[in-house]
Amino acid sequence: MKNIGKKAFFFDFDGTIWFGQFGARTLKALKTLKEKGHYIFYNSGRSKGNTYFDKISEIPFDGFIFGGCHVEVATKTLFRRDMTKEQMGVALALEEEYDLHIVYEGVNGVYKRNVVTEWRVGEQVDDIRVLLDVEKFPVSKYSIIKTKTEKGEYLPLPKKVIEELEKHFKVVDFENYVECVQKDLGKSVMAQLVVDELKIDMKNVYAFGDSMNDYEMFVWSKNGVAIGHSPEPLKAIAIYVTNEELDGVWEALTHLAII
Repeated sequence: MKNIGKKAFFFDFDGTIWFGQFGARTLKALKTLKEKGHYIFYNSGRSKGNTYFDKISEIPFDGFIFGGCHVEVATKTLFRRDMTKEQMGVALALEEEYDLHIVYEGVNGVYKRNVVTEWRVGEQVDDIRVLLDVEKFPVSKYSIIKTKTEKGEYLPLPKKVIEELEKHFKVVDFENYVECVQKDLGKSVMAQLVVDELKIDMKNVYAFGDSMNDYEMFVWSKNGVAIGHSPEPLKAIAIYVTNEELDGVWEALTHLAII
């Protein structure tokens, strides 16, 4: 039986609710959704161990999707799949062979070699091969930071590296890094588990995002809202593109007459 009248909203973090720098109107809008009895979910490519909970503590989320492979609703874990020892072995071998700068995003923390760029806060690990102990160091996903030239341009990863990664992972190539996630999972797969659990009608499901790793969410929900700085392919399939940045979420919810 469907959860009649209830809507579910899935919000990307980086660039959508702005690293916890969201505007006052957006925060009020999110609280208003809750007051109206709707569900709101954090839906980030970040792992749980790379989530800044202090920056989103004011938002009354009903649940969290982490790294496209881990979902929690209230105190219940609906699904979680960590990288296998084999998958970690692939990453570690490529890191060593090509001197890659990899940030490993885990359930409990973020790990990297001493030589890796300070792109994200994480625990420096002298012997990165300790991550092969996948029970002690559960890893959700990893990102390979691109090398930056003196001119400020980012160098692409070697073609052989990309080809090898694509055998084992879903690869998303951003300007300054390459994201590697588990092939058959993703934000929309996790969100579908939430929708099924709460019995929400798909016509009442909305996705908010700003980058290409939100594309599948927009296709899945058919109610995608793109923040103004989003890439053109994402804007092309959105039901609304915001003009506001910090308060883009508020703008869209108001425009769609949801609040």
